[in-house]
Amino acid sequence: MRTPTRYLALVFELAGILWFYTGTDGTQSFSLHQGALAEEKADFGPGLRDIHAGLTGWSIAADGGPPVAPGVLPNGCFLESVALLRERLVRGGVVGHPQLLSYYIRKASGLYGHTVLALAGPEGVEVIDPLDPGRPVLLPGADVSNALVLARRLRGDEVAKARLLPVDLPGRAAS
Repeated sequence: MRTPTRYLALVFELAGILWFYTGTDGTQSFSLHQGALAEEKADFGPGLRDIHAGLTGWSIAADGGPPVAPGVLPNGCFLESVALLRERLVRGGVVGHPQLLSYYIRKASGLYGHTVLALAGPEGVEVIDPLDPGRPVLLPGADVSNALVLARRLRGDEVAKARLLPVDLPGRAAS
């Protein structure tokens, strides 16, 4: 990443850790240590330098930040998956054992990641892709505890690695 003089990013908390989102790179973990949330919130410096050594200063935008044009959030599958879960909760839908499934596909130019919402239920795992939320995929008998197996059932053997993040939204504990 070449460091521009001004770089707009979103830092947010989810599942007890901090995350860092930009439209060019998507979302990545911003936390460096488990159980250090308060310290990391108080000083973004170490997390920024871990992402890129050139990120040495920051300022927090006033509430609202710069205006955002309506449309698809670039590289926003992680955030969009959380939004899908929140929408489902608001509608009173079933959200058994909600998790974010992030998987990575190796290409000649590097690893490319994508995140979807995975909901375990009695019939299997329902996967909702933020790129096509109107067409959830049911994986009968799938095991929600094995990220790589779950991701490969979705995308085949091209998946190089995968991970699951249990989602705990305010007002509802993750199951």
